[in-house]
Parts: sequence; C-alpha cells; structure tokens
Amino acid sequence: MQNSHTLQRRRYLAASFFIVCILSFAIYIQQHDSLNPCPLCIFERIIMGALGVSFFLGAIISLNKLGRIFIGCLSLFFSVSGIIFSARHVWIQHFSPGQSDCSMGLLYLIKIMPIHEVIMKVFEGGVECAKIDWTFLTLSLPAWALICFSGFFLLSLFQLSRAA
Repeated sequence: MQNSHTLQRRRYLAASFFIVCILSFAIYIQQHDSLNPCPLCIFERIIMGALGVSFFLGAIISLNKLGRIFIGCLSLFFSVSGIIFSARHVWIQHFSPGQSDCSMGLLYLIKIMPIHEVIMKVFEGGVECAKIDWTFLTLSLPAWALICFSGFFLLSLFQLSRAA
C-alpha cells in the first residue's frame, strides 16, 4: 500500500516539474521573442501555476485517503479550468477573429471591475487574443496549453482513481 502512495507522489512530482518547465518556457519566449501575453494567456499561466502547486503539494505532503482525494479533486478542477480557457483561446484564434477588444491590460480590468466581470471579459477574448504569434509543429501556444491541460486532466483522473 505504501508503495502505491510513493508512486502516486512521484507522478505528482514529475507533473509539477513538467509544469515548471512549461511556465519557464513561456516566460523565456515572452522575453526572447518580445511576446506580451494577452489576458487569456495570463489566465492560462495562472491556472497552470495553480495546477503545478496542487501537484507539488500532492508530491511533498504525505496524505491520508481524504487528503489524496482532495488533491485529486483540486487538480481536476484546475485541469478542467485550463481546458476551458485554452479551448476558448484556440477557438478565438481559429474561428472568431476580433469580436471585441481585450487590449485593456489585465491589471486595469481588475481595478475597474469586480473579479467575476474580469473573468467574463477576459473569456470573451478579442483582437489581441486572436493573434497567433508563435507556433511549433503548426500549433499555437494556446493549442499546446490545451494539450497539456488535457494530459494533466487524464493524470488527475488516474491519480484520483488510485486515491479512492
């Protein structure tokens, strides 16, 4: 029984390390290629970071059954949130060029609106969010984020099934 918990913690640690690599790469190309992230990109990074923290907590804390279920549900929540935001971003990039203007900075939006309105405004996307500035194997950063979030969702489901 202890052996399966060790393996579960190692999977969480590997996933959190992978997320650190993903976020580091995003920051690298932002600095190297002077790509300023749109508000949707920022939300995706925040969700990815929160997912990484939940995975890291699952890796470093020896949890009982209830704790493992909680971490599994938390990582599922962040994975699904990431899938929703990155799928919306991919949809905006391919099917909805420039519905509205999301060029207002995220900090400005937070200052003038309640948080639920900020989330809705960012989720609408716009001209800035529709641009594809970087690709790898013909996929944009939001498409890669969607793939990663989907993989983390599957990992979270697997980990949750092992926790129960």
